[in-house]
Amino acid sequence: MDDVTLPPARVKGLMMGYPQILHHSAIAGVTGSCLQLRIDVEHGLLLDCGLFHAAEVSPENGTGGVSRAIDFSLTGIKALVAIHVYINHVGRIPDQLAADFKGPILCSELSVKLLPIVLEDTFKLGFDRDQQQVWRYLELLGLRIMSLPYDNWFALVDTAQSAIVIAAGAMVDGLSITSRSCCKSAA
Repeated sequence: MDDVTLPPARVKGLMMGYPQILHHSAIAGVTGSCLQLRIDVEHGLLLDCGLFHAAEVSPENGTGGVSRAIDFSLTGIKALVAIHVYINHVGRIPDQLAADFKGPILCSELSVKLLPIVLEDTFKLGFDRDQQQVWRYLELLGLRIMSLPYDNWFALVDTAQSAIVIAAGAMVDGLSITSRSCCKSAA
């Protein structure tokens, strides 16, 4: 699927290249949620990495109704933010880890308990049912998952030029993203 980039922001009549939002999914439907926020050329994050389902999957991909491919570059992605733990929002995390993603997986305190359960089933269905492999995967997942306490700010990126600062919001099973500062002005 092709990336769709929103037009650059205009600030006081000047064209700015960043931030950018890239849509890696859910363009022609509602499943497979996966957005990339690029704050600058070197820093960004993914919002979700979900599975596509049924009619929203092209017949040529040969996956029997579920698309798993990570068909975009993970370069510069500093973290994955799991908005909430539904398969169409987190179902491709095993594939993302297999594609050598090294960053943390950020989610709310409640979601951090549910995410391994959901992703264990996803791993068994898409990769391997061998219990030794499942345990290794869950161990890796446990090293990557990071719980964000409610209403505490977490600085993901903070450079001289830009910042991504997020906090867990008031959603029951989710994470809301709030940005204190998206782009710092030049000094």
